[in-house]
Amino acid sequence: MVEHVKSKKRLKQFVYFVKKLYHNDSHYVFPLFGVQMKELTKAVLEDQKYTAIMAIRNNQICGRLLYTYDNTRDRSDKICFFSFFDAINNQEIASELFKEMEADMLRNNISYAEGSFTPYDPDTRRGILVSGFDIDPTIFTTYNFPYYQTLIENCGYKKKIDTVSLGVDIGSKSGKALKAISAMFRRRHNVTIGPLDLGNLDKEMDAI
Repeated sequence: MVEHVKSKKRLKQFVYFVKKLYHNDSHYVFPLFGVQMKELTKAVLEDQKYTAIMAIRNNQICGRLLYTYDNTRDRSDKICFFSFFDAINNQEIASELFKEMEADMLRNNISYAEGSFTPYDPDTRRGILVSGFDIDPTIFTTYNFPYYQTLIENCGYKKKIDTVSLGVDIGSKSGKALKAISAMFRRRHNVTIGPLDLGNLDKEMDAI
């Protein structure tokens, strides 16, 4: 069964689903759940610009998906952008989620979907990880279980582009170059780096 998120209680279950799904994975970096709840409360429940759905089995959440409709630079028509796809390794669960999204697309005369994107910014293509599962994710990268690719492709979706992450071997030569770049960046931009105050996340986010 697929359920649309319509309440704060269900939204909290939607957000915290990954905590249970990835609790034994040392590479997964959990989001700031409080910040995510605040953002999705506005996007899903208040503004209703995003739709959040969950796959339910025996009163347990087994998968989730978030989507919206928007314009893109690549196409003249409005398309569907999906994100927050997470699920157990079960093709039926994944198929249910995408079929529900696609049924809604048809009702809104939308014929094309892309993902996975960063919510609130469809131009930021995060995609899913298809190799390098033994490496910790870094900023602007994503991490997921290896089976995600199979689940999504079996729902009829195909890869559009490859994004490659390159590692830097910091040594005596590269270290000097990186320090020079860092110094130049600091001279040109008003950037400060400091610890995150977890007790005042709202204030910290307002300062960004």
